[in-house]
Amino acid sequence: MKNDFTCGDIEKCNPEKTKPCPFCGSKEIVIDKYEHRAGERFRIFCTGCMAMIDPGYAQNKHTVIEMWNKRTAQ
Repeated sequence: MKNDFTCGDIEKCNPEKTKPCPFCGSKEIVIDKYEHRAGERFRIFCTGCMAMIDPGYAQNKHTVIEMWNKRTAQ
């Protein structure tokens, strides 16, 4: 099985604008800007437990930050 996950440009999120991880509580949240077949895309993830949101369509970092801040642990 081929693993296609590669990081692009990683940027640490401002902890005052991004909620901690709902799973592990870490405040080390980063945004990854990566190349997709359809162009640049953004995903956000916790460096503590690697919980991630990657909708595949986010064309700006504000979209994934908003998604992250609305997310709750199940």
